[in-house]
Amino acid sequence: MQRNGSWGTVVASLAMLELAVVGSGCGGGGSSSGSPDASVVTTAPELNVAGGAATSPGGQGQPGGTVHLLATGDITFDPTPQATPASVPQAPADATAVDAAAVAADVSAPGTAVISGDVTTSGGGAVRTISANGDLFVTGTLHAADLGGSRQGIDLKATGTIYVSGSVDASGTPGGQGGALHLSANQIVITGKLLAAGGDGDTAGGAAGAITIVSMGDVNVSGTISLRGGAASGTSAGAAQGGAAAALVIDAGGAVDLGGMIDARGGVATTKGAGGPVAGGAAGALHIGEQTAPASIVIRVPVVATGGAGDAGGGVGGTVTLEPDTGTITINGTKAIDVSGGDATGAPGAGGLVTGSARSGASAGGLHVTGEVSANGGSVAQGGSGNGADAGRFDFELKATDGAVMVDQSAKISANGGAAIGGVAGGGGHIWIFTLDGDLTIAGTLSAKGGDAESGKGGLGGMIYMFSDDNHNAVDVAKGNLLIAPTGVLDASGGDGATGGDARSDGMGSGSVAPFPEEQEKFAIFLNCDGQHGETHNWMENQGKLIARGGVHNGNGGDITYHGIGPGQLGMDTDGSGNHHPPSGNVDMSGDGSGQPGDYGGE
Repeated sequence: MQRNGSWGTVVASLAMLELAVVGSGCGGGGSSSGSPDASVVTTAPELNVAGGAATSPGGQGQPGGTVHLLATGDITFDPTPQATPASVPQAPADATAVDAAAVAADVSAPGTAVISGDVTTSGGGAVRTISANGDLFVTGTLHAADLGGSRQGIDLKATGTIYVSGSVDASGTPGGQGGALHLSANQIVITGKLLAAGGDGDTAGGAAGAITIVSMGDVNVSGTISLRGGAASGTSAGAAQGGAAAALVIDAGGAVDLGGMIDARGGVATTKGAGGPVAGGAAGALHIGEQTAPASIVIRVPVVATGGAGDAGGGVGGTVTLEPDTGTITINGTKAIDVSGGDATGAPGAGGLVTGSARSGASAGGLHVTGEVSANGGSVAQGGSGNGADAGRFDFELKATDGAVMVDQSAKISANGGAAIGGVAGGGGHIWIFTLDGDLTIAGTLSAKGGDAESGKGGLGGMIYMFSDDNHNAVDVAKGNLLIAPTGVLDASGGDGATGGDARSDGMGSGSVAPFPEEQEKFAIFLNCDGQHGETHNWMENQGKLIARGGVHNGNGGDITYHGIGPGQLGMDTDGSGNHHPPSGNVDMSGDGSGQPGDYGGE
């Protein structure tokens, strides 16, 4: 299949300004040292790699960050139950005590070691290494030395397990850079805090330090990890630049379980004056399994990779890529993944991308969605005027031969265009789900609608494409049935406005739809179980509702196209065309007011 056409469009997103770790003022700061106070957290932890916000006059929000997950087995998102902290044993009485005097140089304990109380490293080295030939317990607070403008890095090593129930703090001094943290052990358990955020500043926030976790076995995080960029307050000048967040890198031979607060947002930039650029900080990232893929990954908090809100401009949404080897991708829970673009008074940001697949073709690794995924375009904020932003993509083209897709009734996948004020609303995005020989069943709601325009034109509807024969063998193999269940709703309508937006069509009317794949971007909704011509042994059926309406007022309806045969049509006589014309089921392609209806084409 060809992949022509634009990235599409998406719905409005609310920017994440002050979620996660916050302190006094707009940034992450608040402690006497100028480093973020991680004791102040939201009541609902999340994995946040949003771009930095900059809503002061002229401010530019930044793009959302990257989440890249690789595993040999399953990858699961399940923010519904609250994470239960892992059990942390007491440090043994004979453990080597590591105090402030010891960490003036590198430490190598002959057995198990413990860091209790308040300990600060010293010495001039860029990195302080503390290793234990056994377990390593951090029950107190381990501070990194101030090297002047940055913090000393800390490297913790153990042949057994590293337990952090206290804090490891390498956060930056005011305006300074956070230090890098590196943990390596046979197993790693974080119920406390790993802090490497940049310090808050005046005209510029400090950059965060990277955090790397390497385990031969499991990694369990139920505490707080902060890699946020420092905030810039702009109190002494008109310019303000938020600090860059950093990357959290995890490699493990066992299971990775993340249930705490992971804050890798770009720093917020604000200013009370005028006369200089104002920009949020670059977003951070999460990379799991790029060197050593864990056996499984479970993310127990919502994932936020939105673009930062801005004044002149909002940031585009980020990218979430999910790559098990032979496992299944499961997405459960409210607001499980959000890659929407940032709102702005001027030009909001476009939506991002959620994608992935099992890497091995010789598997049944599929996709199961029961929760919510958003890739909406940013909206024009109240008080502003202009065009809404286009939505992004939800694009899963499975490589596992027998990988199936199930989108449950509770699932909501949205790629809606952003709202406009006085301009043109953002276009709906792309929701593409492909299988090879696996069944494809949609019982939930897929929405790729154009955005609404308060006093302008509604956005163009997006494109929804379901394809269950991406290896083009259904004329020989009775696999890959495509079912829109009775509760399934697919909506690619145009947005409402003073002038309604159109759903996608060839604009010809009179029963005509565009040829494909050459012009498939002119389809509003495309259901396809037949990758080659001829009678297929699989089938497709719409028991739900497909909607490609024109927006209010006077928008044109869109075209809905099927390619394949209905259940029981194999071997039946055709009308002489060689095509079976699968029944459309419940479809709505109506125009609004004077708008023209769309067309249905089935072959």
